[in-house]
Amino acid sequence: MTGLFFVVEGHTEEDFVNQILIEHLAYANVIVRRVVKVGRGKQSGGMVSYARLRDHLELLMKQHRGVYFTTLIDLFRIPTDFPSFQAMNNLRDPVSRATRFEQAMLEDFTQRADTRFFVPYIQMHEFEALLWTDPTVLDSSLVTLGAASKLTELQAVNLQYETPEHINNKPETAPSKRLEQLYGDAYNKKLIGSLVAKNIGLERLREACPRFGAWVTKLEQLGQK
Repeated sequence: MTGLFFVVEGHTEEDFVNQILIEHLAYANVIVRRVVKVGRGKQSGGMVSYARLRDHLELLMKQHRGVYFTTLIDLFRIPTDFPSFQAMNNLRDPVSRATRFEQAMLEDFTQRADTRFFVPYIQMHEFEALLWTDPTVLDSSLVTLGAASKLTELQAVNLQYETPEHINNKPETAPSKRLEQLYGDAYNKKLIGSLVAKNIGLERLREACPRFGAWVTKLEQLGQK
């Protein structure tokens, strides 16, 4: 069995790993040892700084040698102290930007830890993008919580983008912000994330969101090492 640590941005990502990825990866002989949250507080998410993420990772990687580590953090509002932030943030293509930030993390850790055991991942643009994979499931989940249906609006947004991961124009229109605007108080970010993801199913999420899918495949392959 291969051991794996997750270092995640906030409660939503932590919940997703605990409720969905841990069981799935166990079938691939990958055992999640621990999920470490480095967000702003006990219940809130959002990265405080790259320095905080780096310090957590460096300490854990020194304490648990031979165990793999991965991250689950958002490209949306990525901290400005990330390595090469200005150069990366000026890239217009979000796929290139997220990939280059991951590479920058690997390069930064070259002198800090054994990067053979490091699989950095940055979600484009944020975790909530995955929930747009199936607007029908997303809408029905919120309707059960008392919201008015906004299925037509969800579908219209989806049609504008190459993949759900591409949904974002500016801070006011990030995936989670759009849901807040459409559903108001019925959209509970902490509650709805894993519920919708579970209802959609991991395989459909992977098919619709190729960067996310490629990351899950990398994690599965750790069980073959």
